[in-house]
Amino acid sequence: MLGILLLLVCSAAATAALFAVARVVPLAKRKPNNEVLGFVCAQVGVIYAVVLAMVVVGVWEARSQAHENTYTETNALLQIAWFSRTLPQPDRTRLAALTERYTGTVIHEEWPLPADQRDDPAAWRQFTEIRETINSLEPETGADQARYQGALDAAAQLGDARRWGSPRSSEAESGGG
Repeated sequence: MLGILLLLVCSAAATAALFAVARVVPLAKRKPNNEVLGFVCAQVGVIYAVVLAMVVVGVWEARSQAHENTYTETNALLQIAWFSRTLPQPDRTRLAALTERYTGTVIHEEWPLPADQRDDPAAWRQFTEIRETINSLEPETGADQARYQGALDAAAQLGDARRWGSPRSSEAESGGG
């Protein structure tokens, strides 16, 4: 809202300045400068276009990274949920419940928070619990070992997606955290 107000005030000031110059400086004195003014306006237009392109690209990249993080996090959660189905009880129920609870927390509680540059500490605790649960398992057969390695990889991907998408990581990258 403040940005729109500032834009309107600056536009009104520029328009008022234009009319003031037109009234104070006669047309005969302004005429020799018209050609130069055209080049200056063209340069300002090019600079504006370059800055606008940089802003658009920056926003597009941030959106793409958020989109990629969402898919990475979702795929990792699916792999962990599928892995939980291969476990004996009570590990099966525990890991499935942790995954479901984490997913619910992210969807219902955490998704609105990045707009305020925050994330949900409960989601971080739940992620840590999922990771620790997977790390505490001991596979018995070769097939179990292969599935276990996939779950470890999925937990690492989940952690990476959380860190890359976290407002805290943006602060750390910009020197603010």
